[in-house]
Order: sequence, then structure tokens, then C-alpha cells
Amino acid sequence: MILGEIYISPFSSLTFDTAPPTFMEDVKYLQKFAVNESGMKLRFTSNRNLDFRILVHNSKYELISDTTEVFTHIDLYSYLINIPILTEVGVYKIELQILFEGVWFSFLTTCVECISEDEAEDTTILFEAWDKKDNWCIKFYSENQRAKWRISGGLLINEFESLASQNTFRDQRIRLHQLSQKPYLQKVITLGDTLGVPVWACEKLNFFLSLSNVYIRSRNEMSKTRIVRVEGETPSMILIDRYYPLFVIKCKIEEQIEYEKINN
Repeated sequence: MILGEIYISPFSSLTFDTAPPTFMEDVKYLQKFAVNESGMKLRFTSNRNLDFRILVHNSKYELISDTTEVFTHIDLYSYLINIPILTEVGVYKIELQILFEGVWFSFLTTCVECISEDEAEDTTILFEAWDKKDNWCIKFYSENQRAKWRISGGLLINEFESLASQNTFRDQRIRLHQLSQKPYLQKVITLGDTLGVPVWACEKLNFFLSLSNVYIRSRNEMSKTRIVRVEGETPSMILIDRYYPLFVIKCKIEEQIEYEKINN
């Protein structure tokens, strides 16, 4: 049975992880979702026009959701499936199934962890992003199609840096004069805690930061914050242990603050 190739988009809310090499520790990272979280989607492409569905099982192996809600861009065989909303804290198994000759086959499987809203706010970052152009074979037609992704991490308070963009000159007496100056703040976004996150999180972060509109929400933030990566910056991976398959990932970012005009 040849099903053709399936490519999971880096802008998908869900990633189907692969097992680490045999010489490394068998450690799994459970992808995070928050209770009653909506807007999470599975994005992928296939070189064949097939029917897909998602099955969700709870920790007792009970089927709790069966969805065939699929949006298809026929020209590119691109699929967008809503991930069912999880209403209880716990570990769940998610299967991507394909209908072939009247029979449903499990093609990809992974396990995820649904956490409380308080834990999600304290220990994870929620990304929400979209692009102003039709790039990456994705068309963000509406707010419902924005890319969302939740991952363990945050903004560490000891990794903020106060900087300034200056325009100065020196006169004939070599005295320095300031023409203009704009202070700004650089921060470091960190993925992973003491246990780390998989390698694919580094690639996923790099893709998300490539979009024209990127917002995050993490601990102690009352609303979404628009961010942009520092010029020339790319995510870096920090090794936790030689044969440990998870990493801490860091990348410098800046907030895009829109200052309101004040009329005197």
C-alpha cells in the first residue's frame, strides 16, 4: 500500500515526534495543550488527494473524539484539520488516520499533555502568528487560520538587556554630542525547562519567527505581545547532557511596541 508523502507543516500546532537514536536516552517530551484551548490545528500536505481524520484517546485508551473536519486547498493538496478541544487535564494519544480503499489506517501517532490554564500560563509560551504574504504554501485568509503553538518556556528576568540606538558626532575639540537617542529592550526567549525540548522545536521556532506578525503570551503577561527576532539572530540549542536527546533553545527578540500619539 503506497500512501504517498505527507509533510507536516512547521506551522502546525501539533508535531509528530520521532524516537531518538538508540545510543541516546529514551526520553520523551509531551507536547502541551491547555484545558479548553481552541484554535489549535494540524497543517500538512500530501501528494495525493485522500480523506483524513484525527482520533483522540484518553489515558484509559478510550476514544473521546473522532473528527473528519478538513479544509482542503485542492491545488496544493494542503490540509488544515482542527485539533479537538481537550477538556480535562491528562495525557492523550492523537492519531492521524487515512482512508484507503474504504479502510481507516493509522498513519502517524503521538502523545500530548493537557495542562490546567494556570500551569499553562506559568510554564509555557503560546505563539500566534500569520504572514501578510502567501508564503510557505499557507494562506492566512482569516483569524481562524492563524498558526498557534504552545511549548514549554518563557522569558527569564535575568536575560533582559537595555540598549539604545544613538546618533552622535564629535566636534573639532573631540567632544561627543548627542543628536538623537532611542532606548529599547532586548529579551531572550527560552524554550524548555530543566528537562528540555526536542530538536524540532528549534526549527519550529525559527519558522514562526519568520512570519510578519508574531505574538506571544507567557507568564505575567496580561495580553499578547508582538515580537520580532533581533536582526541576524537565529535560535541556538544548548546541550543538557551528551547522550540526552532534549535541549534548551534560546533566541534574542524585541517587542514591537506601538507608541500611542498623545495630543497636547
